[in-house]
Amino acid sequence: VYVCFVFAGLIKHDVVSGREGKFLFAESVFGSEVVMAPRGMVGDEDHVDDDVYLVTFTTDLNSDSSACLIFDAQNVGGGPVAQYHTLNAASEFE
Repeated sequence: VYVCFVFAGLIKHDVVSGREGKFLFAESVFGSEVVMAPRGMVGDEDHVDDDVYLVTFTTDLNSDSSACLIFDAQNVGGGPVAQYHTLNAASEFE
């Protein structure tokens, strides 16, 4: 049995303020589980919980391509702050 978990976008919900930031991927683009990458040192006085980058890999079923997207956790709705498009997997073997 093959089970696949994919995500159609990112949602950041602030449980203190109730605010929500949302970014939806294009049609037929799906993301993987998101990991957090701290911007600074966690022990710093100025550190806040959402002072991180969110990193996910996406798969575009239409173009058979993948990308690594990096989001600012404080502004998820603003879209990725950086992205790296990988090579089309099929093109490597043609």
